[in-house]
Amino acid sequence: MATDSKICAFMTQKGGAGKSVLTNILPNEIILWHLLHSGKQVNVLVVDIDPQQTNTAKRKRDIEQLSYKETSPEFLAMDIGQKTEIAQFQRRYALLIDAGFRTYKMQYVDLRNDTQISRALENIQSQEYDYVFIDFPGTLTQDGTGAFLQLVQHIFIPTSINPSDVLGTECFLKTLQGLPIDFQSKYILWNKFEASRLRKTNSTEKRLFNDYGIPFLQARIPYSPLNDCNTVIPASLKVNLNLGTYSVAKPYLQEMAAEIIKITNGK
Repeated sequence: MATDSKICAFMTQKGGAGKSVLTNILPNEIILWHLLHSGKQVNVLVVDIDPQQTNTAKRKRDIEQLSYKETSPEFLAMDIGQKTEIAQFQRRYALLIDAGFRTYKMQYVDLRNDTQISRALENIQSQEYDYVFIDFPGTLTQDGTGAFLQLVQHIFIPTSINPSDVLGTECFLKTLQGLPIDFQSKYILWNKFEASRLRKTNSTEKRLFNDYGIPFLQARIPYSPLNDCNTVIPASLKVNLNLGTYSVAKPYLQEMAAEIIKITNGK
């Protein structure tokens, strides 16, 4: 059981910047990093208070696919392609379970439901979890978000080099400046990084730091299709079902996980 939960959030007002995608991906990467480097199991909770319920819907889909039996009517009614895809998904997950991996727990909160809000706040503060990630709505002024925002210790702000994303990030940074909350740490991170625009990226990073005093994570996530990642298998892994092995195929995700672990542990 955890004794000092690290409460984190990927936050931005700009749609499409990767807030919910990263809230899905990085918790599993943190669990994997601890398993690979220390052999330790860490308990991680993701609390979805975004009314879009993106990650909640993905988790429900994954649980449903993992629960299918080959003899169930639902499975038998599928075409051969669907059956193969689900069977391989189940085998990949089973291989990781055998290796000691345990995915994060998820809790959805309807911000119109006071009972759900109270239960979630109690769960977050229970000290049962080593890490808690909260997926916020795009606007922090929505009713019900304030109590969750007060608990956040570490903020990670995803952006890309696209002008609209940079502008959205600056608007959000100004919003943060007006909040009466003393976060332990605030970082910006590059999502959808393009090496061909490195000079522009570096100059923008320097300008934002000079203007707002918020550093960037060193790890950068290149432009890659991460939106369709499931919620139970680390996105960095490549699983070989024939050999019964797995390996890290996207090291930048593990690098970002390691950096977040270091920051949230005050190192």
